[in-house]
Amino acid sequence: MPAPLAFAVASRRLADVLPRGQPWRLADSLGLVARLAEHVEALHQAGRTHRAIGIEAVTVAGPQSVQLDPPPAARRFGADEADPEFCPPELAGVDPLTLPESIAAATQILRRNGCSVDPRRIDVYQLGVLLCRLLTGKPLRAYLREPLIKVGISPVVRPILDQALGYD
Repeated sequence: MPAPLAFAVASRRLADVLPRGQPWRLADSLGLVARLAEHVEALHQAGRTHRAIGIEAVTVAGPQSVQLDPPPAARRFGADEADPEFCPPELAGVDPLTLPESIAAATQILRRNGCSVDPRRIDVYQLGVLLCRLLTGKPLRAYLREPLIKVGISPVVRPILDQALGYD
């Protein structure tokens, strides 16, 4: 049975709130990621990307209170920086790239390096990785390699998750 969403009164990092290796309930997981998606949408509308969405970058204070850390000024992707926990598969095989938070500047860097990836895709991917972690209690690699983990995810959510991750 998935673990209920547990919060202390004080704000805490999502990494500290997650029960080790245990999934969250579907509604809690989707609610948290939906609230984070609102933060990400606001960044995108301001012409910026985050590129570092993960359990260490999220603070929770209650079921309706979720905060995303400010984005880093720059983040590397590709080659040795292709950890699937934060790097979408489209960037895994490219030479290392340092992408700024500006969508316009990141798009130029990607195009100059032969990548047609929209930099906002990185944030969508990372939200998918986070959703995967919440729903399975396991890292993305386990979801991709262990069929029983994938089967444990609600069939309603699986297509959304696979589309966000880009592995389907």
